[in-house]
Amino acid sequence: MMPLPLKQLFQRARTLKLDERLRFTLLLCLIALVLNQMPAIQRLDYLTYDMLLRLPAPERASQSVIIAIDEHSLEALGRWPWPREYHAQLLGHLEEAASGPVALDILFSESAGLSDTLMAEAMKRHGRVWMPLHLQQSGSEFRPILPTPTLLAAAKGLGHVHLPLDEDGIVRQIRLYEGDPGSPWPALPMALALENHPTALSTYVAHFKDRLAGIPFRGQARHIPRFSYVDVLNGTVPAELLAGKTIFVGATAAGLGDFLTTPFSGKSSPMAGVEVHATVYDGLVHQQLTETLPTSNTLVLTLCAILMAAILFPRVPPQFNWPLSLLLMLGVFGVSCLLLFTRSTWLPPGTSLLTMILAYPVWSWRRFNSLNRFLNEEIYRLSNEPGLKTLIPNDTVKQWGQQLVLMLKPDAWAFKPGVPYAESRGHAHFDELGRFQFVCPLPGMGQMQLEMEFEATRPDLDRICQYLNRLELPLAKEGLPRGKRVQLVERRIRQVHYAIRSLQDMRRFVSETLERMPDGILITDELGRLFYANESAKRWLDNTLDQGTPLGLLLDERQQHPDGDAQWSHLIRGAAIHGSSATRTWIQGEHAWRILIAPLQLSHKGNSGVIVSLSDISAEHAAQQERLETINFISHDLRSPLSSQLAILERARREAVTPDNIKAVIATLHTLTRRSLLLADEFLQLARVEAQTELNLYPCAIADIIDNTLDTVSAQAATMQVSLELNEVDTDLYVLGNADLLDRALGNLVGNAIKFSPAQSQVTLTTRRVGTWIRLEVEDHGPGIAAQEIPRLFTSFQRTQSSEQTRKPGSGLGLKFVKTVVERHGGTVGVESREGHGSRFWFELPEHREN
Repeated sequence: MMPLPLKQLFQRARTLKLDERLRFTLLLCLIALVLNQMPAIQRLDYLTYDMLLRLPAPERASQSVIIAIDEHSLEALGRWPWPREYHAQLLGHLEEAASGPVALDILFSESAGLSDTLMAEAMKRHGRVWMPLHLQQSGSEFRPILPTPTLLAAAKGLGHVHLPLDEDGIVRQIRLYEGDPGSPWPALPMALALENHPTALSTYVAHFKDRLAGIPFRGQARHIPRFSYVDVLNGTVPAELLAGKTIFVGATAAGLGDFLTTPFSGKSSPMAGVEVHATVYDGLVHQQLTETLPTSNTLVLTLCAILMAAILFPRVPPQFNWPLSLLLMLGVFGVSCLLLFTRSTWLPPGTSLLTMILAYPVWSWRRFNSLNRFLNEEIYRLSNEPGLKTLIPNDTVKQWGQQLVLMLKPDAWAFKPGVPYAESRGHAHFDELGRFQFVCPLPGMGQMQLEMEFEATRPDLDRICQYLNRLELPLAKEGLPRGKRVQLVERRIRQVHYAIRSLQDMRRFVSETLERMPDGILITDELGRLFYANESAKRWLDNTLDQGTPLGLLLDERQQHPDGDAQWSHLIRGAAIHGSSATRTWIQGEHAWRILIAPLQLSHKGNSGVIVSLSDISAEHAAQQERLETINFISHDLRSPLSSQLAILERARREAVTPDNIKAVIATLHTLTRRSLLLADEFLQLARVEAQTELNLYPCAIADIIDNTLDTVSAQAATMQVSLELNEVDTDLYVLGNADLLDRALGNLVGNAIKFSPAQSQVTLTTRRVGTWIRLEVEDHGPGIAAQEIPRLFTSFQRTQSSEQTRKPGSGLGLKFVKTVVERHGGTVGVESREGHGSRFWFELPEHREN
């Protein structure tokens, strides 16, 4: 395989399009990366986190107690700072109550002399007192602010009380180790927790050594038991409430200690630092500190949501895309909640939630962009498609009016100033002179109108009015909205509407054309199965056409090939596979069709089918048969007498003609010549009637026609010894016709009756009125006609069996002439006969009554 040239490779690369879902995925990934760097996303995550922390949670038993330096204690013991003897007394009471470790969340960085000694002795007696230290950071170095040396020596240990604030000034996390990397200080609550549970918490605490731990502010507000400092000092608090509890001593009075804003407390009721430390301690004991996952995990969650959107959005209807976005948002939010409540792990959902919120408009934008691009391409393509209006010359309105005048041929017409064009189809009226006028407003001609005048007596005036009322006036070309004020979407909608309407007009035009065609149209798919048939085809094939039926088998069942082969299946197979065309003639009874079979391309993909056209050529076939019969008639009936005459003359020339046989020869020649003349005359009369497009018709009295007929056939009747009987004829019966042709037609019927009647018989001629028709009957008492011969009596060159057997002279054109003349006069002809009982021939003509 030859490598493609470099130019073609570049062309293919330019035409290569990414899948729309991949475009959508990449765009959302880019949006997620941008959103992840925005501070607003972090605030959204904080807001979501705080909202979840406020949800009700199962109560947990607290293992700590807060001894609060509150307003009540200040009121009882005086202003702060208190003498350190109070703290020594407090530690003594706690020792007596057998409390657990004590955390003095009070900075004692200034020496107090003897008071420090007393307090240090109390601390040593208790043996489990922890003290805080404050870390001052200078660059990357930390400087601890320690208690006085006396108290430091007596303390069980130290722990920092630093609580970092998030960007919004709220405390949510704590560092369990703070200070220089080489020797970090543990947090005060962690130090107490490790003292009480060193084995269970060592591994758990090590997990948070280098990272922030989320403070578990969940549960009922201020769930840790709290006692006033002065009440414990006075011994009013039962010892059993303090026994074994970890004690946190700190200030809760307003303006005395550090108060921090937490997710749980809110800015309206900040939480004291000692309470925060007690909460951290409970979280450590129950191992419920929250771990915040890194940004990479958030991006993974966002990517999963994006992939779900990219997979599902194209597979659901557009109206379900927005609910699907909500479901994906709920899914992301549910994952964060599930991790927080079951694993104490916080996965910030802000980036994922906003990305899913934007997924719907981004997808809609991409879909709209694709739709707009598709519409532009289709509109451009459809604008180049042939429309119905392209089949009509692009006349101006004035040219259209002139063509209308040529069509209607009014007595007078003119273009005149008129009213502004409105969507009306004109109006008609009679002027003061009684002439009919039609006024047709014309668009685009500066308030012009076409006026036409017709004579009120014009016979087709009603039809002209109907034609004008349904005539579609030349509307001004429909303009599309333009300008800056018009929305692009509206313009696209109008363009699509115009293109669709044009296609609908063309489809309707093609559909109506196919349905109304006099020729039958059958169309098959690429497998030769019928999927379309117009009304003519259904009518000719007895409405037995079912979609999906193999057309070749259907036609083969209706007409077998003379050799027994499946002719039609073979022809359709050749058109479908080889693209070959064929024309055949199908004759069935008196009907004949010309069948054209040709290949047909059904779609732009190259799918091909077969089109079969059935043209009714029954009239042409009948005319051809008549021509053949005429040729046979000329070659036989006319030629036979002439040949006989020529033979007689040749014999007379060779043999001597004597006075005895000259009369016989002349009589024979006379008979043959008369017979030839009669045949030629009948043939010419029939041909003349069939060739005339319009007959010269005028009122004719039936009595006159009968009289002329009887005068013509009376000699023949006398010769055949047949009497003629005429029933009474009303002299007021008239028909609108041609007297000469009607005389000859009636004479043919009476002459035939005389010719086939036996001697001494009677031929009866009857005339009577039947409704608005006049009926003439000719009845004889001849041999009659066999029933099987009656249907073809009135066709050309047809003779009955009795006429052949009795050798009655005739051409078989007389009755054809009668039928042609009667039908040209708007009448009907018929016969009633039984073999051996005579015949009755009749014809009816519409009666003519003069006003």
